[in-house]
Amino acid sequence: MALLVYLFLYWSISNLILRIICLTQDPKSATFAIMATIIACNNSLTTLAVFGTNLVMAMERAFRVYQKPIEDTRKWYILIAVVVLMACCTMIAIFSTSLSSDGFTPDRGLQALLWFIVTLVVIGSMYIGIIVAYIATYVQSKKLIRKTLTNPQHEEVRERMERSIFKSCTIMVATTLICYTPIIVFLLVKKFIEGGSHLVVLKQVFNVLVTMDAIACPLLVIYFNHKIRDCLFM
Repeated sequence: MALLVYLFLYWSISNLILRIICLTQDPKSATFAIMATIIACNNSLTTLAVFGTNLVMAMERAFRVYQKPIEDTRKWYILIAVVVLMACCTMIAIFSTSLSSDGFTPDRGLQALLWFIVTLVVIGSMYIGIIVAYIATYVQSKKLIRKTLTNPQHEEVRERMERSIFKSCTIMVATTLICYTPIIVFLLVKKFIEGGSHLVVLKQVFNVLVTMDAIACPLLVIYFNHKIRDCLFM
């Protein structure tokens, strides 16, 4: 989770600096177009890194619950790292050859199509993987608890542990769904719907939801890490 905090910190600071620079430029100037393209590339790269880190965290918890040996799980982490790295290189190539007028997607047709495919396949797959991993964590944890605490006297303890695991998994899944589902759906379908002012408003609303994850992530770190919580509130 510490890595996620650093990623969101970088994302917030870099976007703030880039957008301040944009405010000093003429919207019709070449410098403004270049800065918007840098913002779009930065957003794509950071989103890939955030989703990759979230997926590693979710899988690490699932592997721990399923008691998988480290030797068997390392290959999955390497695979995620390779996929994210390749996707990042693709995004850099895309925005190196096409400007982005909206600060999100490339303007040129071929680059826009490639961006669409990378977003759909890579981020979409990691998005589903995160949800599946947390669901699997809860299901297996529940089985282990019921298998271990078989004594009727332990029923209250068992129910309390199941509620605790269910709550933590639900929080993580709900955060992913609420913060990222709208913007992912919007970016993927906006190519197939007519433009208009309502799309601009929707995009800004969905951007706010993504930004909320930069706030939610540190709060989740504090919530789940009792050592940090004790240091802050002692």
